[in-house]
Amino acid sequence: MSRIYQNFNGLFFPGFAKLLQFFSSLFMLKVLALNFSPEEIALWSSALSGIAFFGLIFIGPIGTYINRNLINWTNEFSLIKILFYHFCYLCLITLISVAFFYFFNNNLENNSSNLFFFLYIIPLILLFQVIFITYHSFLNLFGRNKEYLSISFVISVLLILLPFLFITLMGNKLIFWGLGFLLSNIIAASMSLYYLNDFIKFSITNPKLKFDKNFLDKSKVFIIPSLIFALLSWVNIHGYKFGLIYSGFSIEVISYLIVGLTLSHSLFSALEQILYAVYGSVYQRRVSLNKVNSDEYWADLMNGVIPILVVGFLGYISFIDYLPMILLSESYLSLNRILLIGGIIEVARILLNLIFLRNQGINKTKNMINPFLISYLVFCSIFTFVFFLFDFSLLIFSLIMAFISFGTFVQLLNQLSFEVINKIYVNLKNLLLKLILISFLIFTSKELLIFFEINKLVIIIFLLISWILFSFNIILNDKNLDILSTPFKPD
Repeated sequence: MSRIYQNFNGLFFPGFAKLLQFFSSLFMLKVLALNFSPEEIALWSSALSGIAFFGLIFIGPIGTYINRNLINWTNEFSLIKILFYHFCYLCLITLISVAFFYFFNNNLENNSSNLFFFLYIIPLILLFQVIFITYHSFLNLFGRNKEYLSISFVISVLLILLPFLFITLMGNKLIFWGLGFLLSNIIAASMSLYYLNDFIKFSITNPKLKFDKNFLDKSKVFIIPSLIFALLSWVNIHGYKFGLIYSGFSIEVISYLIVGLTLSHSLFSALEQILYAVYGSVYQRRVSLNKVNSDEYWADLMNGVIPILVVGFLGYISFIDYLPMILLSESYLSLNRILLIGGIIEVARILLNLIFLRNQGINKTKNMINPFLISYLVFCSIFTFVFFLFDFSLLIFSLIMAFISFGTFVQLLNQLSFEVINKIYVNLKNLLLKLILISFLIFTSKELLIFFEINKLVIIIFLLISWILFSFNIILNDKNLDILSTPFKPD
């Protein structure tokens, strides 16, 4: 019983924090669907993908390297200097992004009406969203779970309230929605920096970080492969939007594909963030203190994450007929097939990121590159064959995207030792019967409720409660993660 309590204490604050942000993102999708056209939603999604381009590729690898070393650095260097250098770099990338968004806007119809939006609002969102995510993740990494939760609550409320308030008072235009989104991130970033003050004070007398040859040699081995991996990941998750637009497809033609894959990405990204907040930060703390046992720690991570990921995917499938109606509107009911493929893409993406997290822990991020490159060569060959010999189908296009993700994951499994795979297998084998039995009961109950023409709302509530209870039952009885409740404390 004490183990369950410790696990609950360790996962509640970070897990509930991400759950708040999850429901906030769902509400935002609903507000967007009710106030904007599919084309405008696709445009907003494309703008966020542009932000992800710079966030993942030019900022993410360096941010990941900082996260990987932050606990040790806090004892060695001045944290305020690290934050200052990081901020200056973010400003530089933000300025570079302006040119990117300018050229993208020029490829859109009615581009003059969106010029201010892409030239000013979106780059500023990039800057302050990355600042917020970075500082917020530091709190999670240091084990400051209560502060992490409080800021998550604030950003969740602000992202609902401010964009809605701006479009209500000023009109249904993306520029006003973007202003509300920007202001929310500015407030949350400021709060995160305030809560980091204890660690800034602790490290203020330490020497500043020096960019000497030794430091640069160590960092580039980690950062350059991470950058290549981030680029390939971005192409797989977001690049199709820009690729199709630059290929001549109008935003109207591809809007439903973008909305469908964006919806599935939003849902699974939220699940991934919850899992990372609970398990990922623990893994990074453990590896920082003892790199020798990194694979053992990663196996513990996978034993906690995979069952929840499987339950999440099964729950997603059970909801797939209701998601467009719940999260968007009746006009999006035809998205079912795209949502199913999107779910497959997202599960593969999360599995890839989990292996990348393992390679971060052992400082071998270059291990991710070759499998990705091979998969992309196969992807390009298949896509070229389909594109020239058959009528172009957005559905087939999304199926090929799913194929590349799983192809990469299968190749990466070869990097794992037999001991690691066996430890994961032995643990999951014991859960397999429970997964099959309870999932069968939930799906059977759903079909019976449909057969007896029970109200859809009742079915939705039943499914939601069933999958949440099932997930918590698995997490709370995880025997391997007593360390969940152990925060980092400065020496």
